[in-house]
Amino acid sequence: MTRYDFLRLQKKLYLLERDAENEREVMKTVNSSGEGVPGVLSHLEVVSVTSTRFGRICITFASYAHQTLPPHGLRKGDNVSIYSGGPMCRQEDHCRDGVVLDISNQDVHITIDEAYEFQESSSYSVKHFPSLENIKRILKALKCMAEVQGPSYHLSAVLFGESDPMPPLLRLPPKLTSSNSSNQLIFFNKTLDQSQQEAVDFVVKQQDLAVVHGPPGTGKTTTLIEIIRQHVKMGLKVLALAPSNLGVDNLVERLDIVGIRVVRIGHPARTTPATQRHTIDALMHNYEGREIVKDIQNEINTLTRRLDFIYGKDRHSTYKELGQLRKELNERQERMVRDLIQGADVVLCTLMSAHTSNAMRYLKKDHFGLTVIDECSQGTEASCYLSVLRSPKLVLAGDHQQLPPTVLSPEASALLISLMERVIDLHGSKIVKMLTVQYRMHVDIMSWSSAALYNNQLIAHESVSQHLLKDLPHVSNNEYTGVPLLLVDTSSCPGFEESIDESITASSRSNEGEASMVLALVQKMIAAGLSPQQVAVISPYSRQVKLVRSLIQVDYPEVEVQTVDGFQGREKEAVILTLVRSNTKGEIGFLAEDRRLNVAVTRARRHLSVVCDTQTLQQHSFLKTFVEYMLTNARVVRAEHMDEGEAGVHTSNYSINDLL
Repeated sequence: MTRYDFLRLQKKLYLLERDAENEREVMKTVNSSGEGVPGVLSHLEVVSVTSTRFGRICITFASYAHQTLPPHGLRKGDNVSIYSGGPMCRQEDHCRDGVVLDISNQDVHITIDEAYEFQESSSYSVKHFPSLENIKRILKALKCMAEVQGPSYHLSAVLFGESDPMPPLLRLPPKLTSSNSSNQLIFFNKTLDQSQQEAVDFVVKQQDLAVVHGPPGTGKTTTLIEIIRQHVKMGLKVLALAPSNLGVDNLVERLDIVGIRVVRIGHPARTTPATQRHTIDALMHNYEGREIVKDIQNEINTLTRRLDFIYGKDRHSTYKELGQLRKELNERQERMVRDLIQGADVVLCTLMSAHTSNAMRYLKKDHFGLTVIDECSQGTEASCYLSVLRSPKLVLAGDHQQLPPTVLSPEASALLISLMERVIDLHGSKIVKMLTVQYRMHVDIMSWSSAALYNNQLIAHESVSQHLLKDLPHVSNNEYTGVPLLLVDTSSCPGFEESIDESITASSRSNEGEASMVLALVQKMIAAGLSPQQVAVISPYSRQVKLVRSLIQVDYPEVEVQTVDGFQGREKEAVILTLVRSNTKGEIGFLAEDRRLNVAVTRARRHLSVVCDTQTLQQHSFLKTFVEYMLTNARVVRAEHMDEGEAGVHTSNYSINDLL
């Protein structure tokens, strides 16, 4: 397929995805009580209007119909629209768009850029609005990728197989070696293992494209930081990105620690407290010429208030003066942003923030010498195009054996293939270096995924290869803390069948028997001395997560209960995995996604407990390899043989719908 055919196909798929996004928004309805689907809050009143730390306006809303906010699904950093009146959120009632700064059980704080006269006695609604602007940016990026000019022309040809990657440098740049006669790289981080050192050396020598494949726990971010530092030492400006704000902030924190000058593009509400000071807003707030800008803004505000009392020629001259002041304000602010972003060694943002309508517009096309995309496999290919065209050299990092990006439209499933995965298939080992030493998992937890997905290349570092829960302070040694793997087999046990809520979706499943078994395991681990913060429960199904959470968090609110997808990138000392599916037909649904199981298994450091129906799972070839591995290497317990009174046959008289 030619580049142009591929880009046309991508455009078609993104239009399908846009339609699916629009359809989901249309489905957002709210009932008369104001409690609706996730993303909508109504029956709100204004509690306060204040200024944020960096000069934005913050509106605090609370519910006047409830003591606490009803279920809503809104999160910090979400884009929202504010409407006056009831829960219908009609366009004619639109007040302002904003960003969720913070949210609690009692209130929601939303920042807006332009002032608005909110009435304290009026009713308001807040609705999350979809990122359709992102799809517009991607469609524009697809067009740009078809018409590439400038420093990234050769790179774009490599990405589509029109040109081969340039051969690696035979000698390192002199700035990176101890002497002109040496070809040995001087590493900033002296603790890098051989695998990481080889990856850094490989990337530095690549002239256009390199991929760092980092399986779970192999120190991918540590390696990327070293790669960035080496390129900064060469005098290059670096653009570093990730699909998520959390991924970007992780890079910002690590680069800040080693003294690299960074600028973080993005709304402060979407950053962590530790990285806020590197945002454009924060840097401008502390900029040398900030006081002059503040004085101009105050003068504009004063003149604007006077307009209601000025008429005739004086009103005309006031408008003219306001225009001049606004022009001066914009020029000074633009100069500040330009100086800040051009002076940074590394500019960081999410993939979707690399467009030219923000601070990026102040940079020339050849400003960056290197673009680094972390967690590349978690973003769609075209979302990378906004940044790929900004430099002649590209480094992609991630693990295409973990979960891909979320795609709403079933017809657009081809978008699940990431740029990283495609270029590996295209160019193979010429562009890839894999990290092989992992620092997270006990060797027995690691070995299945290493064999099933990483060609047996992973090695457990000696510091973690044999570590167990019993080795932690204040944890006793018993049949659970003294083993790395535990399998609780529920097959053929009454009370352990899966259930489904037909009113929601076919993928919304739960298993009451497994949930009670999970509770028993949590109790045993806490009783053995683990702190609740060291334990996590994960499941592929959100309905099972809700059920388990309702059981556990009464006594153990600090035990984290999450979906597998929501826990990607995280780790805990002990992880309990409940797989839910249990039926006579051997149906396993989206458990058939190999990468989801890989993510689930590799979250645990010292102990992994798996609660499942082995007979159901063994109907699928890939899952069968996992079950067979667990049956061979784990401590295996039949569900009915667990301690009576703690777990076993599920006899509770509550209904699952009561819990959910």
